[in-house]
Amino acid sequence: MILLSFLYVYSFYRTGTLFVASDRIFHLERMEEVYQSLKSGHLINQISTYSAKSVGIAVGRFYPSVNLVIYSLIRLILQNPIQSIYVFIFTETLLGLVIAFYAGNVFFNNKKLAYLFAIQLRLSTYVMHNDFSRFDIGESWSLIFVPLSLVGFYLILKEKRTIRGILLLSLGVSLELYSHILTAFITVLCIIIMYFIYILLVNKFNLKKLISFFISSLIIIINTVIVTVPLLEYYLKVGVVEPEKIQWDMYDFSFVKIFNTSLENSISSPNLGVIGIVTIILIMIIMGKQIIDVKVKLLTTYIIFFLVMVTNLFPWMLLTDTPINIIQYPWRLMAIIIPLISVMFVYVIDKKIGLEYKRLVMIIIFNIIISLGTQNIFIENAYKTTTYAPSTSYLRSPWGYLIDSKDYNESLSRNNLDNSYGYHDYIPKKSEGVIKNIYNLEVIQESWKRKLRENEIKRSYHKVTYDLSNLPKKSGEMKLPFIIYRNSDYRLFVNNHRVKVESDKNGQLVINKDNKSRVKVEIEYLVPTFHKILLAVSIISVLFNIIVLFIIKFWNI
Repeated sequence: MILLSFLYVYSFYRTGTLFVASDRIFHLERMEEVYQSLKSGHLINQISTYSAKSVGIAVGRFYPSVNLVIYSLIRLILQNPIQSIYVFIFTETLLGLVIAFYAGNVFFNNKKLAYLFAIQLRLSTYVMHNDFSRFDIGESWSLIFVPLSLVGFYLILKEKRTIRGILLLSLGVSLELYSHILTAFITVLCIIIMYFIYILLVNKFNLKKLISFFISSLIIIINTVIVTVPLLEYYLKVGVVEPEKIQWDMYDFSFVKIFNTSLENSISSPNLGVIGIVTIILIMIIMGKQIIDVKVKLLTTYIIFFLVMVTNLFPWMLLTDTPINIIQYPWRLMAIIIPLISVMFVYVIDKKIGLEYKRLVMIIIFNIIISLGTQNIFIENAYKTTTYAPSTSYLRSPWGYLIDSKDYNESLSRNNLDNSYGYHDYIPKKSEGVIKNIYNLEVIQESWKRKLRENEIKRSYHKVTYDLSNLPKKSGEMKLPFIIYRNSDYRLFVNNHRVKVESDKNGQLVINKDNKSRVKVEIEYLVPTFHKILLAVSIISVLFNIIVLFIIKFWNI
């Protein structure tokens, strides 16, 4: 597994380059925030003071960053940010293989089949698409834990080792949520759908199963209160801008498109991969020729139903104005489809070819060759269509450029006040009208305004210090480029004297300045005591969940 993880990332690692990806800049900023926080002696951050233009956006509150602590530890050792990122992906791949093998072994009760399942899943084009083409490190890490959730669901339905099923389902969904909330939401949604399909096909409603799902849901809630409770608190009491909603009447993702992109085995867009398409064709042939057991029948039905949901054949436009729209892109359901197809791939190979060790090795080598070839095609195309920035001035807007170690720091907003970082996600709704001025780092007093200079801002954990000079020599209200969500969660010092935290109607930090031309301002976010209690509850609950699972495995319950 270590060798396979190395091969998975080597083609990219040897380039020393981060390629253009849709979510690259957003996640690089998140990674830098957690890294700088760890350097200052703190594990988890709530607001962005080292990144995102250092204006105090609560990205860490709404986008969990537990997995980024691993990246930060790697970066502390290696120093080189590009190498650290690819070693981070290596770690993700290794962990994903181990967990997929464990889940596969629980499902198949066969180590050879479990190995094949793990390799097929982790080398799938969809996983590579998230790792390299999108660079969505949150979604990539959440995919690691989807097999745990699904095998927990399977054990509950099977009514064998139900306690283990409850704990695996709750732990899997919880760990998904700690990396990417939307993936956890999609998993829960799909499990509900699969349960209803199970009732319809098997015609078997069982109160015991329903109670098991209810218990698992309670454990998930307790495991994740540190994320869910503050998130709901901010959304309901403060009002926060949600990630952009997609108009689903414009959603264009047909079966033909999936088929064509899958046959290309490209990682530039979400697809099933050529092996996924071949698996679906073979299982259709098998279904037409012989009687298959209920388990395979259910899996096939799940795959077909979710494939329809991924395409524009499903009436997504009717759900545009519902909470379901939070998933943004229906093709994200591939997070569930790909593991299911991987199970079916193993089933087809086992039943029709057999899995002697020689055949297993040949299939694994074939899979690795296809995956490495796909990666190198992506890299070659990237070099043909994109370039490095001609000079550092171009890195003010780094989205469309290749980034290497020498360009990395300049591509970050903390090192470039002219950086064009401009995400509106997770800012207070009341700040939308002034966010452009805030991102432009403007200091405003009545009709006078100017941009901050680099030597006037000092960043530290959850705190920003402004040392401003050459200001108007008159007293009055002055606005600083910092977002305040709730005044009670902050501490403010003006000229080394603690004063009451104030913000205007737009949620922008305001101070009462004297008539001098210089002022020193220190604004610090204070984690509420209630949130610290929630953190303790979540840590204890997750650890208890894991410990009980180990005990159950040891006693073979």
